[in-house]
Amino acid sequence: QPLASFLNKWLTEVVATTRRPNTLLCYTNQIRLHVTPHLGNVPMTRIGPVQVQNLLSTLAAQNKSARQRQLVRSILRRAMKQAVRWGCIPSNPVDGTDSPRVERRTLQVLNRDQANDLLVAARMSESQLYPLLMLAIGVGMRQGELLGLRWPDVNFDTGLVSIKGTLIEQRGHLLGVQRPKSEAGVRQIPLPASVQTALRAHRNRVPEKCEWVFPCKNGTPHRKSSLTKQFKALL
Repeated sequence: QPLASFLNKWLTEVVATTRRPNTLLCYTNQIRLHVTPHLGNVPMTRIGPVQVQNLLSTLAAQNKSARQRQLVRSILRRAMKQAVRWGCIPSNPVDGTDSPRVERRTLQVLNRDQANDLLVAARMSESQLYPLLMLAIGVGMRQGELLGLRWPDVNFDTGLVSIKGTLIEQRGHLLGVQRPKSEAGVRQIPLPASVQTALRAHRNRVPEKCEWVFPCKNGTPHRKSSLTKQFKALL
């Protein structure tokens, strides 16, 4: 059985039924772009550690980052682990390869003055970025959580915001709000007074029938790409 045939079966019968849509899309793209062109026609029984290591070396020669190569290796390792379970091959050839070493990057975090400057610029822009950044900085919400926030999740009486999920996109299409992987991700967070003030003012500018806290002009949630463009323009 060629590797490409097995990987298609694995994606359809295992990944599609046990993983999130974004994960399926990621696995599918990585296999299509980086695995199938090199090993797709090779019979599974002829793929050993040397063939997999050669694949990783080829990707390195194509200037693929260590993180990219690590991801490809991880996906292929998962697939081959399933192949062993199904009795397609006796052992996992990826186990005999070296994982690319990824250097840890130091995150650049805004200090208090920089955060205040950012909020001042957002407020002067008179856009949704100001209340959105107030939530992000004042409460610590992630991008997907902010874009998936609905007005029923904001309780001005108790001063709490409920985080119930993350907005999911696939190839530019919105799939809706997906609950966190663990129940710890579903939480209620107190809103500082300044954040409540910004949200109350923002609520008056959003159409009453719109359920999303940060909608586009057509009433749907903002795409992440759109938000990124606005944020870069602000900087």
